[in-house]
Amino acid sequence: MNTPLMLGKQTLASGSPRPLPTKWVVGLIVLLIGYTLLQPQLNQRLGWQLPSLSSLQQGEPAAPNSSNAASDESLRYGLLRETASDDFISPGGLRYTRGSAEGHRLKHLERHLQDEADRPGKHGVFDGDMPQVLRRLDEAYTLAKRGGNRTKKSEEDGRTVYEVSFPEPVGYIGGRDGRRDSHPDARHIRLVVDGNKVITAFPF
Repeated sequence: MNTPLMLGKQTLASGSPRPLPTKWVVGLIVLLIGYTLLQPQLNQRLGWQLPSLSSLQQGEPAAPNSSNAASDESLRYGLLRETASDDFISPGGLRYTRGSAEGHRLKHLERHLQDEADRPGKHGVFDGDMPQVLRRLDEAYTLAKRGGNRTKKSEEDGRTVYEVSFPEPVGYIGGRDGRRDSHPDARHIRLVVDGNKVITAFPF
């Protein structure tokens, strides 16, 4: 006759599932946090295609609301609303317009999403893709307007220059100098605006 094993006031019947040890749970949480932080940087620096946790966790997608879907499709990068021809505004109020040697400020910004290893000097390269960078610039702009010890503000040729520091890396230093120094982390963003029009932005 099989007798259930008595542990204190609890009875563990044969075949009952046992909870994971606490140290395993803590270890899994640490691994998930580490993966979340490192995934975009590894993809950017090493050219990998690691999936994000959000994409791994997605199950059966819910049926999209038709009005929301139409709205999202009209947004550049899923974020920027076009207010005039080639004139886009971000949720944080930054405007991206025609200009720069590339023909548009967004095209100029895209140059800072990948390294230019043979470029003389330093070249700031953002971690993440374009939507992530646009959100980061909105964050920097909000912090800069608020002021505080993480931000600096100056004027150059009638334009406003914000320098915003972050506790975590926002990119790395590329170019010839960056390659020589093993691509150190960049924890600051330099954002140059004319009013709310973005002129340039890059990590340093």
